[in-house]
Amino acid sequence: MRTCLDGRFAKPLSAVAMGCAFLKTEATMAPVLDAYVAGWEIGAALHEQFKANVRPWRHEPGWTLYVARRNGEPAASAILYVADRAGYLADASTAPAHRRHGLQSALLARRIADAHAANVDFCCSGANYLSQSERNMLRAGLQLQFVRTIWSRD
Repeated sequence: MRTCLDGRFAKPLSAVAMGCAFLKTEATMAPVLDAYVAGWEIGAALHEQFKANVRPWRHEPGWTLYVARRNGEPAASAILYVADRAGYLADASTAPAHRRHGLQSALLARRIADAHAANVDFCCSGANYLSQSERNMLRAGLQLQFVRTIWSRD
């Protein structure tokens, strides 16, 4: 999925999108990691290792981590990576109890707006074909670039 950031998809941010926050401190990161592992449905035995792997990402150059809340609770997370005037809309997840409430659409809108503000020329992302994620991206203005096929023998 790809979109050019030439203003064609500039939309006012919804209240939910405006409320999507950057993760700046360990205090804001901790509860979000719980939503992150829930969204990716990581098994409980791997939670701490997964969180340890993700925690340093907020310090990486070009990386911005976001959280969306529902009823005050961290419910969804996503990443925007920016380098060389390109943006990558990465690693979005929503805790199962909070799905189908527009959180990923809000996170997409916020990340695209922030990429535009950072003078990014285009954004790209990936999603499973015909998934809810793909539909969210199409609504956000991204366009399908290619379909990856994985072949196997049974």
